[in-house]
Parts: sequence; C-alpha cells; structure tokens
Amino acid sequence: MGRCIVPERVAVFLDFQNVHLTGHGLYGGGREPYRCVPDAARLADLIATRRKRASEATAVRVYRGRPDPNHQPVPAAANDAQASQWERDTRVRVVRRQLNYRDWPNRPPQEKGIDVALAVDMIDLAYRRQYDALVLFSSDTDLLPALELIVQLRIGHVEVACWSGFKPLRFPASNMPWCHFLNEQDWLAVVEDWKGRVQPPGSSCSHRGNFRPTEPVTGSDDPLAWRHRNRWTILLVAQRTMPRWRPCDRHALS
Repeated sequence: MGRCIVPERVAVFLDFQNVHLTGHGLYGGGREPYRCVPDAARLADLIATRRKRASEATAVRVYRGRPDPNHQPVPAAANDAQASQWERDTRVRVVRRQLNYRDWPNRPPQEKGIDVALAVDMIDLAYRRQYDALVLFSSDTDLLPALELIVQLRIGHVEVACWSGFKPLRFPASNMPWCHFLNEQDWLAVVEDWKGRVQPPGSSCSHRGNFRPTEPVTGSDDPLAWRHRNRWTILLVAQRTMPRWRPCDRHALS
C-alpha cells in the first residue's frame, strides 16, 4: 500500500492593505482598486499550493483598517461586507481596527495598530505550535522583528510571500525567509470585482449598481487591544535581549 501523505498545516497572515495596494499598483492596469480586491481564502490556498511540501491553508488571518462610517459611510459598508463574506469560510478571521482620522479631510485616514496586532497574533500562534508553517504576506519591514523572534526562539517555521516585482522581506545579510513570489496571473486568479455589490447606507436597492467607492475598501475595534500593546512591548524587550539571528538557526527550507 502507498504511504499516506498528511498535508502540512499552514497559517497565512495577510497584511491586507499592503497586499491589495501593492498588487493593484503592479497589476491593476488603471482599474479602480475596488474593481480588483483579493479574496482572502483564495489567496491563502494559492500560497499553500506553491510550497514544496504538500500543504493546506488551515488558518487565514486578515489584518486591515476599518473606515469610520461617520466619515466614509460607503467604504465602511464595503469593508464590512467583505469581512462578512470572507468569514463565511471558517478558516478566515478578519482583524480590523478603526482608521485614524487626524487632520481629516486634509489628510487621508491612516491605519493604526494593524502591524502590532498582526505581529502579536503571529507570535502567539507560533507559541501554540498548532501549525507546521506560518506565512506572512507583506512587504512592511516593521514586521521583521516578529519573524526574527519566532526564529530566534525556535518556536515555528516562517515564510513570506510578495508580488513579483516588489522587494520581499528578508533577514539582514541573508536570503531568508523563503519567499513565495506571486505574479500577475496569480493576481488575476484571486481578485474579485466589487463594483455594484454593496448598497450605500441609506440608499434603496435600486441604486445598487451605482456604487463606486472612491478609495480602496478594506468590525469593530479589537477588544483585546490592551493585550496586543502590552504583550508586544514584552516581546520587543525579549527580542532585544537575545543574540542576533544567524542563518544557521534557520529551519530547513520548505
């Protein structure tokens, strides 16, 4: 009898604004951002199939800001609708935090706390040892300390993903972590057109086809925000007191 191969369990972390806007800038072809929004589960499944070992995306974490409906009612409604759709897949959890509207409307709203929430959750899941690999899709170098700490503590195997044509996250003076480069065909395979799919607040169903957000559409504040802040501070202190990461500490490539 043939040997039964058990797929490795992979947790995929999506820094969604980075994933969406970087991909749109490379492959959007002039289309509005809301006409090509990556589907979280579809993207995670694609990454899992690119690993050298048989793998299955068993957890998908999406991190993004949420527009304030008092300032941006239409993007907020679209953001809520996308989170609701994605979480119909039980593997997906969407973590959102309210955008910061300082100097609005002279300046666009900014994400606050998203990278911290992602980093803390990634380290937390690594400590739980429930997954064979953790894959981070982002080009934000602020997330590198979390990857370094996981490797330093030997609590998990980490990989990264990015769109081809953009610089991947790398440890200093190395070609690690392993990176999954996704191209334009991959982008087209995972994006969805959200034109006309969300009804603006206060409008009738007959106006649905006229929905046109003016910005990328990306619920409530994280109730564990205090935990994220405190634990991240502790982890940063731990990271700074440990010896620097060296390539020999790396797990075998996937």
